[in-house]
Amino acid sequence: MEDIKNESIDLVFVKDMDKDNLILHAARASRTENQDAIDASIVAMLGDPSEARSGIIEVHFLPFNPVEKRTAITYFDGNGDWYRSSKGAPEQIIELCELKGNIRKKAHEIINNFADRGLRSLGVARQTAFTTKKDYGKGEREAQWATAQRTLHGLQSPETMKNDKASYRELSELAEQAKRRAEVAR
Repeated sequence: MEDIKNESIDLVFVKDMDKDNLILHAARASRTENQDAIDASIVAMLGDPSEARSGIIEVHFLPFNPVEKRTAITYFDGNGDWYRSSKGAPEQIIELCELKGNIRKKAHEIINNFADRGLRSLGVARQTAFTTKKDYGKGEREAQWATAQRTLHGLQSPETMKNDKASYRELSELAEQAKRRAEVAR
């Protein structure tokens, strides 16, 4: 990860993300109907507001709430690859991305510098959930994704499932169902 500074105040922390993709992921994590002011301004940054959902199938949308302090969309693309895009309070996104060390420190410095100038920050994250590309860490990611989905949907927290074999079986079944849906979508 590295920070890339554009001419504007947008800052990006991953090498394969540019300003346009950042805006696209923020727009995907925005409501396209019944928008609040933040969602409306982000979606309006796209050349065409329909781009926010173009080429993807929405699986789940997590609306903003005062506890999560973020929104998230889970979706898959035409290749059957599953993704999640989130936007929200920078602290929530920092935790979601598990930023550590110097990157975490740099993110806080940027947020504080904006605050000193009277500007508010908005964090944007994206996650690859499943991919059709050959991937040797796929099984572990599938289990993590299934756990995250259960938590996201308020089912059972991962902490309460540690010694519960039935819960792990349910997670495996969820992962398999999601995998089958992705294959059908292809």
